[in-house]
Amino acid sequence: MFYRIWCMMYMMRIQIKTKNFDLTESIAAYIEERVGSIKKLVKGVEARGDGSGEAVLARVDVSRTTQHHNKGEVYRAEIMLEIPGEPNMYVEATADNLHAAIDEVRDDLFREVKNSHKKHQTLVRRGARELKRRMRESDTSDTSE
Repeated sequence: MFYRIWCMMYMMRIQIKTKNFDLTESIAAYIEERVGSIKKLVKGVEARGDGSGEAVLARVDVSRTTQHHNKGEVYRAEIMLEIPGEPNMYVEATADNLHAAIDEVRDDLFREVKNSHKKHQTLVRRGARELKRRMRESDTSDTSE
């Protein structure tokens, strides 16, 4: 079953795909709520994108890994976050409960997005430090002549 949710507030689309079980409205609402909470982080990441205006896409795949087992980690959740101008982020988790798998994969994605944001900040600051250093060097060489 395939289900789409449009979260246009921050231009984020969520696509839900299931395998080996039927998607109910309650599961879709739960996924929308949990993955939709990433929007606040995506807003900052989207601002530094390529400026094309394309929406961020979250592809959510939830599945039951086996039909005949009832115990153990039989539910799997995967999220592929596609941000224009950025490398795709992929996280996956398995758990004995569908809700637990969704929660775990959301937490992992949250961590990935925050790390990406921190890495981008570090690169910007490093570039600013280098520019400032070069400006100081050019000022000292101009005044010595």
